[in-house]
Amino acid sequence: MTRVQTDSFNHRPSASPRCRVPDRTAAHALHPAIARQVWLVIGDCFFIGLAPVLVHMAKNAQGKYSFHPVAVNLLVECTKLTFATAVLVANVRHS
Repeated sequence: MTRVQTDSFNHRPSASPRCRVPDRTAAHALHPAIARQVWLVIGDCFFIGLAPVLVHMAKNAQGKYSFHPVAVNLLVECTKLTFATAVLVANVRHS
């Protein structure tokens, strides 16, 4: 008695379990979403690294700030929260 091998994905008889070809359309459909996420992470890392440099460069000639650094930090964090919320809402509407 011969046993017929079935493909575990489609449950159809298959000649060999190693002959399955990957679906390339699904891989291409995810590519723009992954690319957007990578660019968002790269941009976020860039701005997080740039923030302390810009704050240090904002000192005046006496070595003091002409503004209140804590207030500026709070404004920056609120802006980041607004941007993250907007991106989240856009992603939910897109999917």
